[in-house]
Amino acid sequence: MKQEQSVTKSRRDIAIRPGSGIQKNNLAYAKLPQPLRTDEKKHIDLMLLKLIAKTYQPFSIVEETDFVEFVEALNPNYVLPERKVISEKLIPFLYNRCLEDLKTTLYQEASTVCLTIDCWTSIKIDSFISITAHFINNDFEFKSFVLKCTQINGAHTSQNLASILREACVEWGITEKINFCVTDNASNIVGAINILGWNHYGCMAHKLNQILHHSLKEFDVTLKKVKEIVTYFSSSCKAKEKLLEYQAKVQGSSQPLVLINSVPTRWNSIYFMIERFVNLQDSIRATTPNVDVDLPILLIEEWTALRQLCKVLKPFEEATKELSVEKYVSASKAIAVINGLKDVLLEVKQKPAYYDSIKSFIECIEEQLEMKFKGIELNESLALCTILDPRYKMSMFLDEAATERAKSSLVNKVQDLLTDEIGSPSELPVKPVLEASISRADDENISLWRKRNLIIKKRRINPTRNLLQLAQQEVDTYLQDEFAQNNCDPCVWWRSGQYKYPHLAKLFKKNSNIVASSVPSERLFSKAGYTLSERRTRLSARKTEQLVFLNTNLKSCDYKNLMP
Repeated sequence: MKQEQSVTKSRRDIAIRPGSGIQKNNLAYAKLPQPLRTDEKKHIDLMLLKLIAKTYQPFSIVEETDFVEFVEALNPNYVLPERKVISEKLIPFLYNRCLEDLKTTLYQEASTVCLTIDCWTSIKIDSFISITAHFINNDFEFKSFVLKCTQINGAHTSQNLASILREACVEWGITEKINFCVTDNASNIVGAINILGWNHYGCMAHKLNQILHHSLKEFDVTLKKVKEIVTYFSSSCKAKEKLLEYQAKVQGSSQPLVLINSVPTRWNSIYFMIERFVNLQDSIRATTPNVDVDLPILLIEEWTALRQLCKVLKPFEEATKELSVEKYVSASKAIAVINGLKDVLLEVKQKPAYYDSIKSFIECIEEQLEMKFKGIELNESLALCTILDPRYKMSMFLDEAATERAKSSLVNKVQDLLTDEIGSPSELPVKPVLEASISRADDENISLWRKRNLIIKKRRINPTRNLLQLAQQEVDTYLQDEFAQNNCDPCVWWRSGQYKYPHLAKLFKKNSNIVASSVPSERLFSKAGYTLSERRTRLSARKTEQLVFLNTNLKSCDYKNLMP
């Protein structure tokens, strides 16, 4: 044994002896590229697909010399898949696996589904319709999935759009789960929703945009002057330099500002234009006489009116920003935001310092708000979302009758849940009846257990009242509880609140999946349409659908375990 160990040690010494041929061979072998393990190759392939889908990179990126060299520098052992393999095999495979994964999630975790629907057109003039589902899962997490992004073939009639929507809902198995639908106010899509018989409400951000564009016509003359001045300073390098120079040298500004121009489609761009314009009033008035063209001159009264207009518009800009954030906004904000705006307008109208033109503008907005959001508090779905939001409860309602109606509806729904749980109302225990409620004894049944028997008899006479009392107790306790902070996430609040208010928590999960605006999906798909058209002029509609689906849904599915 000792002899064998000695021989082994001797061979090892030879292998590592400096200058030996064996050592050189071993070092050369160590430098040879080692083939990747299957799991390593799969992981890198997946990261490549994620890069392509999330940033809308063309499939041809794997053929671009710089990218190939970059990948080789990172890992010389990794061989990029061919463009055709990515397009015809890997992307479709990942799409199908992700699709099935999300279908399972939606089936298992969504009790109700709210849909946002957006129609958009690419630069290639291809029309698409996108359908996004929103629900609250069993862990009180708000989830959004893109169900479908498909090209619209044929006329964009309500009937054709309804067929596409119906087909998508059947494919995903959610036909019976849809509780609400939010879209823009295009007549064909609204008609499609009516054909399908879904509860519908127009996107709040769109409505506010229409209201402000309409009302701002009151200031067309002044705004036309502002627009002309801003456009000139934005297009003339010389004028822009003078504006910046005045701010820096005369006003001592370390960060001089340029003017902001408005765009036709977004009312708040007009607000930003006015806000920057009045903030740079001194610079503009000092610089305008020194430019090479005759620009409009604003009167002092017009400058004052613009400043007052800015103050009136600021809450509307806040509301628009609130409804147009990257994440979807709960419909509980619908009543809160609209009634909050009404309250602001009422307060401003009472201020004597404001010009009559501003007060006329306010009256125009009030009329538009009443027309666009008529009966918003009477919409049962929106009212239920609001009262179940621990930040608002009943505080944002203006109509007392609507408030009581919302509360009564909530109590009835809790009572229905109690009935479903027990099966028979009489089986449910209730609070003991107070002794004072027993008016008189039954002389024929005087016994030791008289009081007990009377209480049981009273319960059996009106078992429904017992359920109603329990429902009212849970609702009243919730409404009397402290309000949540304004920055609180209602889903997080109810995740812990479910133990104190179990039936209300069930109603929240079922009814508060409704969103107030479809803007996030429109922004997402507009970006997709532009990017895909710019980078992929020959991309098929089917590949577009797959990439948009993966772009928005990869974060929601277990994609790391989906690859073959």
